[in-house]
Amino acid sequence: MSTIPETKLAAVCDDNFKCSIKSLPVVRKLGPSQILVKVVSAAGNPTDWKHVAYKMAGINSVIGCDLSGIVVEVGSEVAQNSSFKVGDHVFSMVHGCSRAFPNNGAFAEYAVLDSNLTFKHPKGLKLNGENVPGGPITTFEGASSINVGLLTAGLAIGFEMFRKIPTEKVNSPLLIWGGATSFGQCAIQLAKIFNVFSEIIVVASSKHESHLKSLGADKLFDYNDENVIQNIKSYTNNKLAYIIDGVANHQTVVQCNAIASDTLPVHIIELTFLNENDVPENERKSNVKFTITFLYWAGGYDVDMGIAKLPARPEIREFLISFVKYIQPYVIDGTIKHIPVTLVPGGLNKVSELLDDIQNGKNSGEKYVINVVDKI
Repeated sequence: MSTIPETKLAAVCDDNFKCSIKSLPVVRKLGPSQILVKVVSAAGNPTDWKHVAYKMAGINSVIGCDLSGIVVEVGSEVAQNSSFKVGDHVFSMVHGCSRAFPNNGAFAEYAVLDSNLTFKHPKGLKLNGENVPGGPITTFEGASSINVGLLTAGLAIGFEMFRKIPTEKVNSPLLIWGGATSFGQCAIQLAKIFNVFSEIIVVASSKHESHLKSLGADKLFDYNDENVIQNIKSYTNNKLAYIIDGVANHQTVVQCNAIASDTLPVHIIELTFLNENDVPENERKSNVKFTITFLYWAGGYDVDMGIAKLPARPEIREFLISFVKYIQPYVIDGTIKHIPVTLVPGGLNKVSELLDDIQNGKNSGEKYVINVVDKI
């Protein structure tokens, strides 16, 4: 392993709230459970451009949450328990654009990971250097694409719906609005593994039907169908009690409320801060409970989003640590498959373009990924 440099190149949110490439110090003072990683691949998420565009990001904070790489240094606790060692191929998430930890993000040459929330591939990963079809995680590109979606799915289904890894059957389908998103594809697979819902229903473009059913979806409704709400209500016999809004905008929050059972207790999980107040007052249902799921609580500390400061929720961190241990075997043996990857050539210099393309909705059923290095 080469010597760790004093500085790194990184894509940051500059003081004009634009994406720029800057040189920053490499963090060398690791916490006991942290690991320093040389980033190989990093993937884009909607949260990345939103942090920049909505001015939630810290000034000169490193952008990006999803990454894979190679361990170059470990904290004292990690060294003692030998959970990770220098040279391991790993993948995880960080809070990109963080105000509290601005030096740490995925779109950089080096990043610090929380070992408790990090996956290790014992057989090692290869650098593909081109687009990667969806499938088992064998490449750095594929590994970088899975973390935010999978951990958020675990948090939404496991913690928010059941407060644990669910094992008891429920007499209701699970509906995932946005089945073709990165989150949606992870949620389908996770719901299949949990095997507690009577059926897995997704809302997505019909062009993704074959792929989503191969992941475990039982039924697809096309959101382009003008009768999609009525069709779902009819199909579920007005008994839909578990819903996740994987798109989470002002239109879908209303649609998810509309498809919910009118009589049974219903739990709708939102991936943003939307709730019943975003539903027209005359359409709100007293039997429907809205909950947000927020992956940035994974660190166990207070989260400053600029527009809001959220107190720490250590119970979420505790759940996610247990979830990573639970799901790791399924990730490594190929049961969990990553979303199709579209490689954006040009490395860190193309992060701004990548974020613009995600914001403008150019990707569909795929993940945009850059390689920070050309070889390993």
